[in-house]
Amino acid sequence: MGKTGLGVAFLLTAGGLWVWYFVEIFLTPKRVREYNADIATSILRDMKILQS
Repeated sequence: MGKTGLGVAFLLTAGGLWVWYFVEIFLTPKRVREYNADIATSILRDMKILQS
């Protein structure tokens, strides 16, 4: 979902000795909400175009 740097840091530190695991617990829900909002906006835009 566009967080390449964070993924590379995770791999290079072997998971940061579980630190990254806990960071991801808090970051993932926000990323999912943003991603879903982008998809919903795209769908609504497409529906509006089709109805015009």
